[in-house]
Amino acid sequence: MKRLVLTGTFIAALFSANMSYAQEVKDGQLILSGQVRPRFEFRNGFKRPLEQGQEAAGFMEQRGRLNALYKASNYNVKLSFQDVRIWGDVGQINK
Repeated sequence: MKRLVLTGTFIAALFSANMSYAQEVKDGQLILSGQVRPRFEFRNGFKRPLEQGQEAAGFMEQRGRLNALYKASNYNVKLSFQDVRIWGDVGQINK
């Protein structure tokens, strides 16, 4: 049991470590970055008890983000595009 907890702690620390690094942005440079953040939720009476006949719900949500930064001598331009989806909510085959 202790080994399992130690392994789980190590894996959580590995995935939560900040992998980004500082970088000086020079004039005329374009930087692209992105994020993918999956999140599991289990709803079982949030803020109030479940109604009679209502069941708990579990689902997976994903947020994807694409960032673009362009720096010139007189201005900075940053664009950020974001998409949030719930897994299984949208069919894979569009008819």
